[in-house]
Order: sequence, then structure tokens, then C-alpha cells
Amino acid sequence: MRQDYCGDSAAAADAAAADAAAADAAAAAADAAAADAAAAPRADEQQRQNGEAQQQQQQQQQQDQNQEANSDAAAAAAAAAAAGNSNNQNQRPSGDAGGDGSAANS
Repeated sequence: MRQDYCGDSAAAADAAAADAAAADAAAAAADAAAADAAAAPRADEQQRQNGEAQQQQQQQQQQDQNQEANSDAAAAAAAAAAAGNSNNQNQRPSGDAGGDGSAANS
């Protein structure tokens, strides 16, 4: 009888250990599910931030291109204005045979 009691105790201990292992596995699965649930919003947020960063980069590139085009246009206009001024300086007023601005021969 004593032996049966010991055997029953061992079986009960084994069952308790199995129950504890099952509880640990369930807790680990719950932790993994919680981690997945927590990671999903972070992944969405990261994707949203990446999209915003890409959009800002594209806008900056467009602004840089526009600024470069405007600078090129301004430089071309300045060059054209300078060329026009130098052409005007080479012209003599009518009646100015000497080119000094006085009408010596009038």
C-alpha cells in the first residue's frame, strides 16, 4: 500500500509538472501574441514616417531644381542685360563724329 501511495505521488508530481509546462507554454504564446500586437502599430508608424520622409525628400529635390532653374534664368537675364548695355555703349549719339558725346561737327 505504501508503494502505491508513492506511485500516486509521483504520478501527481508528473501531472503537476506537465501542467506547469503547459502553463509556461501558454504564457510564452501569450507574450509572443502581445509582442506581435505591439509591433504592428510600430511597423505602421515606421512605414508612415518613411513615406513622409520620402515625400519631404522629393519636395526638397523639386525645390532645389526650381531654385537652380530660377538661378539659371536670372543669370541668363543678367547676361542678356549686360550684353545689351555693352551694345548701347558702343553706339554714338547722332552728330557725334568723335564719339565723345559732344556735337563738335554740328
